[in-house]
This record gives sequence, C-alpha cells and structure tokens, in this order.
Amino acid sequence: MDEGFPLPKYDAESHLKWMDEAGIETSVLTLAAPQPGLAAVVRKTNEVASKLKSEHPD
Repeated sequence: MDEGFPLPKYDAESHLKWMDEAGIETSVLTLAAPQPGLAAVVRKTNEVASKLKSEHPD
C-alpha cells in the first residue's frame, strides 16, 4: 500500500552511498504502516532484509 502518496523505489546501493555521504553508520529497515496482513509479504520482506544484512554486515 502506498498510503496515498507514491513511495520511492528502494535501491540498497544508492541508500548506502547516501549513508556514507551523510556520515550515517546504521540504518533500520522496516515496513511502512499499516503493516501488511499477509504472512507472505512479511516473510519476503524479512528474507530481503536478511540478504541485505548478509551482503552488508557493517
């Protein structure tokens, strides 16, 4: 759900570049509210977040 406004497409490499430029060391990934009710959406989100964490442990 886009909550009535368009959400930007997430790109991990762009996000990491922005973090470096801004001096940010840690980022928290989360689902936008309201949380989806479908377990499959939550599982996929967790799997993608886990993959990102393993690819970028620092």
